[in-house]
Amino acid sequence: MRGVCQWFDKKHGFIKPDGGGADVFVHQTDLRGGTEITDGDHVEFGTADYKGREKAVDVIKVGPATDIAKDAPKGPSLAEL
Repeated sequence: MRGVCQWFDKKHGFIKPDGGGADVFVHQTDLRGGTEITDGDHVEFGTADYKGREKAVDVIKVGPATDIAKDAPKGPSLAEL
């Protein structure tokens, strides 16, 4: 999945999925090695069940924070590379 980091405070935060739906919780331990994210960054992530709710896992930054319209074309996913 892809989305935009809504906020991140060095330990945890939330990602808004590009396709809509509820924001997804993300914890610093679920960032792929060396990845750092900040508010507004474009990210790609998987999901897993966490205490009956969805959380982001294997999160990587795919683009810097921008004001790009959500309908703008997106680059290839990791699976397409």
